[in-house]
Amino acid sequence: MGIMRADAAAAGFDGIDTDGLTVIDGHGGEGLAIADAGLLLTGRYVRLGPDLLIRGADGQGVLITDYFTHQTAPTLAGPAGLQLDGP
Repeated sequence: MGIMRADAAAAGFDGIDTDGLTVIDGHGGEGLAIADAGLLLTGRYVRLGPDLLIRGADGQGVLITDYFTHQTAPTLAGPAGLQLDGP
Protein backbone atom coordinates (compact mmCIF):
# COMPACT_ATOMS: atom_id res chain seq x y z
CA MET A 1 0.00 0.00 0.00
CA GLY A 2 1.26 3.53 -0.65
CA ILE A 3 0.47 7.17 0.00
CA MET A 4 1.11 9.78 -2.66
CA ARG A 5 1.32 13.49 -1.92
CA ALA A 6 1.76 16.18 -4.55
CA ASP A 7 5.18 17.18 -3.21
CA ALA A 8 6.43 13.67 -2.43
CA ALA A 9 8.16 13.44 -5.81
CA ALA A 10 9.86 16.77 -5.15
CA ALA A 11 11.15 15.33 -1.86
CA GLY A 12 12.69 12.41 -3.74
CA PHE A 13 9.85 9.92 -3.29
CA ASP A 14 7.64 8.50 -6.06
CA GLY A 15 5.28 7.15 -3.41
CA ILE A 16 5.42 6.31 0.26
CA ASP A 17 5.37 2.65 1.21
CA THR A 18 3.30 2.48 4.38
CA ASP A 19 4.62 -0.96 5.33
CA GLY A 20 6.72 -0.43 8.44
CA LEU A 21 5.10 2.94 9.17
CA THR A 22 3.10 3.91 12.20
CA VAL A 23 0.53 6.53 11.24
CA ILE A 24 -0.29 9.15 13.88
CA ASP A 25 -3.07 11.71 13.57
CA GLY A 26 -1.32 15.00 14.25
CA HIS A 27 -4.44 17.12 13.91
CA GLY A 28 -4.99 17.63 17.65
CA GLY A 29 -2.94 17.84 20.79
CA GLU A 30 0.17 19.73 21.78
CA GLY A 31 2.53 16.76 22.02
CA LEU A 32 2.84 13.60 19.98
CA ALA A 33 4.34 10.45 21.50
CA ILE A 34 6.95 8.63 19.41
CA ALA A 35 8.05 5.38 21.05
CA ASP A 36 11.41 5.04 19.25
CA ALA A 37 14.01 7.51 20.55
CA GLY A 38 16.52 6.35 17.93
CA LEU A 39 14.09 7.24 15.17
CA LEU A 40 13.63 10.74 16.59
CA LEU A 41 17.38 11.30 16.86
CA THR A 42 18.65 9.68 13.67
CA GLY A 43 15.65 9.40 11.34
CA ARG A 44 15.27 11.24 8.05
CA TYR A 45 12.63 13.98 8.35
CA VAL A 46 10.64 14.78 5.20
CA ARG A 47 7.79 17.24 4.82
CA LEU A 48 5.02 15.85 2.63
CA GLY A 49 2.58 18.72 2.26
CA PRO A 50 0.82 19.00 5.63
CA ASP A 51 2.33 15.73 6.87
CA LEU A 52 5.67 14.80 8.44
CA LEU A 53 7.43 11.55 7.61
CA ILE A 54 10.24 10.31 9.85
CA ARG A 55 11.94 7.26 8.34
CA GLY A 56 14.75 5.23 9.87
CA ALA A 57 17.56 3.50 7.99
CA ASP A 58 15.81 0.17 8.61
CA GLY A 59 12.69 1.36 6.75
CA GLN A 60 10.61 1.69 9.89
CA GLY A 61 9.08 5.06 10.54
CA VAL A 62 6.26 7.34 11.54
CA LEU A 63 3.91 9.33 9.34
CA ILE A 64 2.29 12.18 11.26
CA THR A 65 -0.70 13.46 9.34
CA ASP A 66 -1.52 17.17 9.47
CA TYR A 67 1.64 17.96 11.44
CA PHE A 68 2.26 21.22 9.58
CA THR A 69 -1.33 22.49 9.77
CA HIS A 70 -0.80 24.04 13.22
CA GLN A 71 0.25 27.61 13.99
CA THR A 72 3.03 26.03 16.06
CA ALA A 73 3.98 22.47 15.16
CA PRO A 74 3.43 19.94 17.99
CA THR A 75 6.32 18.76 20.14
CA LEU A 76 7.53 15.23 19.40
CA ALA A 77 7.93 13.36 22.68
CA GLY A 78 10.04 10.24 23.00
CA PRO A 79 10.91 7.93 25.87
CA ALA A 80 12.83 9.08 28.94
CA GLY A 81 11.65 12.67 28.60
CA LEU A 82 13.11 13.27 25.11
CA GLN A 83 11.34 16.20 23.44
CA LEU A 84 11.84 17.82 20.06
CA ASP A 85 10.03 21.08 19.47
CA GLY A 86 8.47 21.71 16.08
CA PRO A 87 9.96 24.12 13.56
